[in-house]
Amino acid sequence: MNEGRSSLKTIAITYAVLYLLVVGNLVVALAGVSGFWALFVAVSIAGLQTLVVALFSMELLRSRRSIGVVAVVAPLFVLLLVCLTVVDVYTRQPPPLEVPPVDRSLPSPPP
Repeated sequence: MNEGRSSLKTIAITYAVLYLLVVGNLVVALAGVSGFWALFVAVSIAGLQTLVVALFSMELLRSRRSIGVVAVVAPLFVLLLVCLTVVDVYTRQPPPLEVPPVDRSLPSPPP
């Protein structure tokens, strides 16, 4: 295992990159981008932030490869569990998200 720590220069650059990504996200939000492109840009920026934090703040670049494999496989398992949960909900009989029919007829008047 590597005994070296991240230098102050690496920490400062990591902080600057994260700050620029946050500012970029704010600029996109204030620019009025909406719809698919807003979602695409926001998820892309979040992915880049996650990558920067994982590689530099968590020091995955300097760690053993087995730790890197766990860092990649763990989110895939979370994604698998979310997908299986969604599939479970949509394959139940009767589907739990169906609205039951409502009788909207008026009652007969009293005699």
